[in-house]
Amino acid sequence: MINLTAIITYYHSKTHEQLKRCIDSLEQFGIKWVLVDDFSDNRPVYPHIRTDENLGPYGAFKLGLDQVRTQWVLRMDADDYLSSVPIFDESFDAWCNSFNGKNKLTPGEFLNKPYTGLSGIVVKTDILKRVWYTGV
Repeated sequence: MINLTAIITYYHSKTHEQLKRCIDSLEQFGIKWVLVDDFSDNRPVYPHIRTDENLGPYGAFKLGLDQVRTQWVLRMDADDYLSSVPIFDESFDAWCNSFNGKNKLTPGEFLNKPYTGLSGIVVKTDILKRVWYTGV
């Protein structure tokens, strides 16, 4: 099993078919997942965490991060899916520190960038938790 958990943020604009494709693609590669229903009207049929109010994808992601116990975390929307995964070897750190294969993305930049467009980003879980929970 890959030491990676995907946090899937879900809002009522996404269909159950899109969500199924997302989850099926993760399970195909043996990737754990946490689904966060961001107070949608169209509740998902999969096990999920539900917010008490609409937090937006950033807040929903942070809520899901509390559940992650793997070394790496992957951020996804419910309409995203994986067609492949990288080989998890010594080059994986370098792959995870790039954004779209071009730019270096530090945890601080991840937290400060507008959240739109960050689907598919993979970051070390302990770094994200340390930055968010201690401000370091």
